[in-house]
Amino acid sequence: MSDLLVEVDEALKQERLEKLWQKYGGFLIGFLVVVILGTAANEGYKSWKVRQNTKQTNIYLDAIEDKQATYETILKEADKITNSGLKDLARLHAAGLAIENNDIKAAIAIYKDISTNNNSYIVATYIAKYMITNLDNSLSAEEKRKRYKALSDDINNPWRFHARFEMALLDAHEFQDYKSARANLSIIMKEETLAQTLKQKAKSLDILYAAKEYSKNKMSNKPL
Repeated sequence: MSDLLVEVDEALKQERLEKLWQKYGGFLIGFLVVVILGTAANEGYKSWKVRQNTKQTNIYLDAIEDKQATYETILKEADKITNSGLKDLARLHAAGLAIENNDIKAAIAIYKDISTNNNSYIVATYIAKYMITNLDNSLSAEEKRKRYKALSDDINNPWRFHARFEMALLDAHEFQDYKSARANLSIIMKEETLAQTLKQKAKSLDILYAAKEYSKNKMSNKPL
């Protein structure tokens, strides 16, 4: 086990982790570590497999640190990776590059591939479904809300509160249903495990929507 930790420590150097943290946040870093160490506790785990995982990790890290990389080149590097979790992370990175270059169609295609691939990690699948709903403007507001609700109701989905936040935005801005929007925001604000950033956004919107709800009710009760 100690040899494995040395391998991982070598593969995940501090400066690389810092870059990944800034780009993806702690959640995906945790995902990456789980991918690498997830099978380490299995009895009889062979050293060659550890070395293979380290090699795969380095392919992934080298690919995403290449400043000249495009989403196409990242996808080509992802094809060299046999570790499903690392392959998912590489493809998520490729989709991010496509978004940065305003190629939303390509990003959606990558996310759809992840979400429908039986070999994808469930965490990557959740992220992909969430991003598809965010990006696909061909979806109606009703369909987007339906998808966000499904994601927010799934207790295994680590992005469920982000989906609920998006559902609140739809309720308010597409349907002018401020009561429903505030109900969704209330769930977010009450969740103790959430990052303060998301909770603060929910709180700010709740104040705004409370005012809009009051104004709407006042207008509806206005005598003719």
